[in-house]
Amino acid sequence: MADSSEHFASPGVFAASFYHCAVGMAHVDLDGRFIRVNPRLCEFLGYSEDVLQQLTFQEITAGPFLKKDESNLHDLLEGRTDSYSMEKQYVHASGRAIWGKLTVSLVRDSDEKPEYLISVVEDIDEKKCIESRLSDTESLFKHIVSSFSHRTFVWVANSDLSRILYVNDGYQTIWGRSPLELFEQPLAFLNHVHEEDRARVEQELRQPGLREWGLEYRVITRSGSTRYIHDRGTTIYDSEGNAQFLIGTADDVSDDKSMYHALLAANKKLKVMSRTDGLTGILNRRELLYQIDKEIQRIHRGDFSSTLLFIDLNEFKSINDRYGHRAGDDALVTFAAKINTLLRETDSFGRYGGDEFVVLLHNADEQNARSFHRRLLAEPLTLMVGPGADIEITFSVGISAWRANCKSAQIWVEQADDDMYCEKRKRSAARIS
Repeated sequence: MADSSEHFASPGVFAASFYHCAVGMAHVDLDGRFIRVNPRLCEFLGYSEDVLQQLTFQEITAGPFLKKDESNLHDLLEGRTDSYSMEKQYVHASGRAIWGKLTVSLVRDSDEKPEYLISVVEDIDEKKCIESRLSDTESLFKHIVSSFSHRTFVWVANSDLSRILYVNDGYQTIWGRSPLELFEQPLAFLNHVHEEDRARVEQELRQPGLREWGLEYRVITRSGSTRYIHDRGTTIYDSEGNAQFLIGTADDVSDDKSMYHALLAANKKLKVMSRTDGLTGILNRRELLYQIDKEIQRIHRGDFSSTLLFIDLNEFKSINDRYGHRAGDDALVTFAAKINTLLRETDSFGRYGGDEFVVLLHNADEQNARSFHRRLLAEPLTLMVGPGADIEITFSVGISAWRANCKSAQIWVEQADDDMYCEKRKRSAARIS
């Protein structure tokens, strides 16, 4: 095989693109050994360029994915496909498994013989973590809802009732009908509502601008028996006030109504979950920005001011890299718990993203915020990362009191973020001097 370095014998745009690409790239020989790797791939996998060039892709592929990867490569070399793409786990230099999206294409020589492989690796590790947490949340939702299926029919539809998105087993259990008819026609259940109640129920659900409803009516089951139903629902809106979904619950209250109250509590819990960060339990980014926007509206109506603190954990990436993502998660949870002990009921606190947090101190000026900062610094915060091994969690803080040019939550947060980075630069300069 010809030396692949010939392809970059003189500097040029292709060589620059390879080395400065925002995703990992590598040239790999037909046996799987890395010929050339770019800095982003080294950073993603945790290996130096020299070490990585001594390895093969087989050695850094997590076991469950190796067979599929080699099978795809075989098809590529045999000419059955021009390229392939797959999501797989790599073995990081630290030993932990990380997710990447791999795309491989084959370079052939002038005689159309396979020469070497071009591999592009996209870092999707955080995306996979989010998907896993979302899957856990969805599983919890389904578990809660399915536990009531013997007494409650639960459904979720789009805002104009033209499409059903979810139906639990309650429809089959209570109505005695197949839920498939609802996916074909969302209001098909009306055909089984008692004829004396049907017009009233249909009028309620078809009214323009439907927000929430509460109905009691009778249904005729497939067996011909009559069941009494307590039907309630609500419209879910996005942060801009646009209707997104309708969520309905129809309880079989022929015997009693106790199960309805249990479901109401479960729905309340799910709403709380939608407002909070799944890891730390504090406000998520969307709810945090919503709370800040509400605060700006209150400030405009009154004669008080408030202050934001933007907080960024120092060296957070090194905690993940050195001790693993679990230690990183523990650091976030520990820090959030510490902040919560210092807040008043009127204050708001949320995770802005990654290792960034925002505190909204209601009716507080910059002096109050700096006092809060001093209290936070008063007691060092440590995290145990192993038997007898503790690390100190440090952080940087930016402070921004509300000013008239803070027209939105995003602008206000950015001002506090800018102040945080300014403080970081000052400390860095002081250490250098």
